Amino acid sequence: MNKKFQIVLLLVLALSLVLCCGYTHKKRHHRNHELYNFRGSIAQPAKYEGRSSRKSNVVVDRAKHALGTPYRFGGEAPGGFDCSGLVRWAYKAAGVSLPRTAAEQSTVGMRVSGADRLKPGDILTFRRGGGGYHSGIYIGDNKFIHAPRTNTHVRVESCDGYFFKRSFVGARRIIQTSGAEAFAEAEEERSIRRSHGRARISLESTRRHRHHRHGRAHHRRYHRLVD
Repeated sequence: MNKKFQIVLLLVLALSLVLCCGYTHKKRHHRNHELYNFRGSIAQPAKYEGRSSRKSNVVVDRAKHALGTPYRFGGEAPGGFDCSGLVRWAYKAAGVSLPRTAAEQSTVGMRVSGADRLKPGDILTFRRGGGGYHSGIYIGDNKFIHAPRTNTHVRVESCDGYFFKRSFVGARRIIQTSGAEAFAEAEEERSIRRSHGRARISLESTRRHRHHRHGRAHHRRYHRLVD
C-alpha cells in the first residue's frame, strides 16, 4: 500500500511539473509575441513609408533637373551650383533644410553603413584631393549626381568609378524609407558613438596612467640623486 501511494504521489508531482513548465513557456511566448508585435507596429508605419519615398523621389528628380548646369563656387541656384549647393537645393524641393557646406552635410541625418545599403536620395560624402569635403546625391542604379569642380557641369557618375572608390567617405540618410530602418540605424549610430566614447575614455585613462607612472619614475630618480 505504501509503495502504491508513493508511486501515485510521484506521478502527481511529475504531472504538476509538466503543467507548470507548459504554462511558463506559454507565458514567455506570449510576452515575446507581444514584444514582436510592438516593435512591428513601430517598424512599419505605412503612411510614413509612402510619404518619405515620395520625398526621396522629389529630391532625385530635382537633382536630375540640374544636369548640365555649370559649376559655380558658392552657387545654389539653377544659374550655377557647387557640390553642397546642389544637394541643398534638391532637398529644399522636398521641404528639407540642410546646412550649407559639404562638411556639415556629412554629419546630418543617419549614417548609412556600407555602399550596398544606399538608397535614392542619400547624401554621399567624398574627400577632396586637396583637402575638404565633397557631396553628391545617390540616384539609384549604382549612380550618383554631383557638381564636380570648376570648369565642369552637374553630371551623373558611376559608383564603380575611380573617384567614388578612391574618395568615398560615407553616406547619410535624411529621409528614411521605413520606420524599421530608422529604428535600426538610430540604434547603430548610438552604438558607434558609445564605442567611440569608450575608446576615448580608455585612451585618456591610458595616457593618465603613463603620465602618473612617468612622474613616479622621475621622482625616484630625483631622490636617488640627492640622497
